[in-house]
Amino acid sequence: MPLLILLVYIIVEVAAIAGLVSLVGFWWTLAIILGSILAGSVLFASQTRSSMRQVSAAMHGEGSPASALADTATVGVAGILLTIPGIVTSAIGLLILFPPTRVLLRPVVPYLFFRQQRRAAERMGYTGMGFPGMGDGPAGRRRGGTIIDGEVVDTSTRPTAEDGTIIEGEIAPPPPDGPDPGEKQDPNEEDPRQ
Repeated sequence: MPLLILLVYIIVEVAAIAGLVSLVGFWWTLAIILGSILAGSVLFASQTRSSMRQVSAAMHGEGSPASALADTATVGVAGILLTIPGIVTSAIGLLILFPPTRVLLRPVVPYLFFRQQRRAAERMGYTGMGFPGMGDGPAGRRRGGTIIDGEVVDTSTRPTAEDGTIIEGEIAPPPPDGPDPGEKQDPNEEDPRQ
């Protein structure tokens, strides 16, 4: 997949440069490329300062933290696009740097971020409730075991008898053919556990 993306990038950039050279000539194409580099670096520096001011204001309770982070992320993406050589990537980077375009991209950034985080978590085996290998529900499947719903009552004390002795032990599984613990047993019937 990365090789395909690289191949598409090269084809698009070469076609854009060839089209621009045939349209305006070699020297004007070179001037456009150099002008986009200069305009991109100036605009990137000013928009980086602006987004850092937004983040600082959001940290002090002024403004929206989500929009500040989205603006910072889009400025970062624009900076990456401006450093990649080519006319098309530079044009997209310049377009993203303009504040009106970033306003349109604000809702897209959190969606892409959380989608990427979800994919990374799924690759690592974290799904559903955020525990390794669990399914989507509270009683989901787990690799290598069974989940038993329950709650922790108090972990600071251990169970004791009325005289103060500590009671220790394990919960044993019910016998295969035995009666349920809440079920009354016939007194004439023999206890299968004996």
